[in-house]
Amino acid sequence: MIEPNVQRDPSLSGLQASFTSLRRQNLSRENTQLPTPNNQHSTNPRLHAFREKPRQITTRTVTFQHLYETREWSPIRDCPGRFILRDSDHLSIEELLGEAIPMHRFTPIAAKDRVAVARLDTGGIISYERPDGTVLHTLNTEEGLRRKLHQLGIPLNPA
Repeated sequence: MIEPNVQRDPSLSGLQASFTSLRRQNLSRENTQLPTPNNQHSTNPRLHAFREKPRQITTRTVTFQHLYETREWSPIRDCPGRFILRDSDHLSIEELLGEAIPMHRFTPIAAKDRVAVARLDTGGIISYERPDGTVLHTLNTEEGLRRKLHQLGIPLNPA
């Protein structure tokens, strides 16, 4: 609906007039004070909206393909579908994947280290947490993950 104090151009259609009216209203509000995340006041609502958007994104999607393309992985010899992450001894699985990816930790009899497992869109990560604080991360295709978890005695879909 068009504001009564806005003059309508007879050459504009109804939708164009409504859009023009809304645009004028938004432009007239640019000098209003809006609170910002750090309790300061901004005179520009567009700047305020820009500041708020990064705070609304709380999760990120980590995929097999994204990890494979953004990190340096080497194939594990005689283990098809499994890759080892190079130069990451002190990188935790949380730092590698973020907090949004659910992970499960196990102490299997078949492994000498504690094992952290995280499922991805296809396959997953198996990280071996050593007693000295270092970590070995492996990226696994669906088949490689299934085979290794079976070998370790870990259920494929932990509850």
